[in-house]
Amino acid sequence: MALGKRKPFHTKHRQRRIFWRRVMIGSTSVIMLASLAVAVFFGTRLSMFTVDTIVVKGLETIPEGDVRSRADALLAGAYYGIVPYRFSPTVPTERIIESVESLARVASATVSTDGKQVVVTVVEHEPEMVWCGSASTSPCYYVDRDGIAYEKTPDLVGSALMRFVVVGNDPMPGASLLGDEARSLLIDIARILEERHEFRVARIEYEENGDAILFLSQGGRLLVATNKDLATTYDNLTSVLSSEQYAHLKPGTFEYIDLRFGNKVFVQKEKPVATSTASSTGGVE
Repeated sequence: MALGKRKPFHTKHRQRRIFWRRVMIGSTSVIMLASLAVAVFFGTRLSMFTVDTIVVKGLETIPEGDVRSRADALLAGAYYGIVPYRFSPTVPTERIIESVESLARVASATVSTDGKQVVVTVVEHEPEMVWCGSASTSPCYYVDRDGIAYEKTPDLVGSALMRFVVVGNDPMPGASLLGDEARSLLIDIARILEERHEFRVARIEYEENGDAILFLSQGGRLLVATNKDLATTYDNLTSVLSSEQYAHLKPGTFEYIDLRFGNKVFVQKEKPVATSTASSTGGVE
């Protein structure tokens, strides 16, 4: 019967050496990694590298605590349970920015570190106008200079801000009020009316066809088309107000002035308050 050959002694010895060499390399690697982890764990918690102060800048109406609490909450904990979020070089700035910018009144935010401080700088929305829903029960939102709705308003009876109503398009946070061109045109018309003629526009209703009605706070309406440029619309209004027939027109003395049809301007004078229902309509061409 044939017997299997025995492995040479030197082969077994070589295999043992390889095995123990691998054990030593593995053990050394584990010890080094453990030592590194311990060094990182304690090193990143040294007082000189730990953020202990949150500074908030740029606030005007937002309570400082609203911003500070968000930043503070995101500085709790650690990356993989080892490197703390308060370790100055690894502060989670993007997460803090995202959280702070979720506040309704915050337009933008930046975060930086300065030694042991985290500095949160905030730019607030500035309300330029108010956008209200078509229904009387619909909520209103503040709108900034870029036309972005950002926060629901309280009861605005007597508000100094001009109101917009867009037929068929109610406001919601982050929505844009009209297109830039139409919005800018209507705002410019309202500004010029007040600066040059003391016609203060209290509310603007924008129709789906691009026409708009400007309600004057003293009474009366102006009807305009947003597909006509500012110069054309204003020149046509000036031609009416400078004419002998309508030179007396002041807010509250007419029902409407219709500027939608180029150089054909229609004026509806105010109806008498007496029992008569007669009214007078005129056109300037």
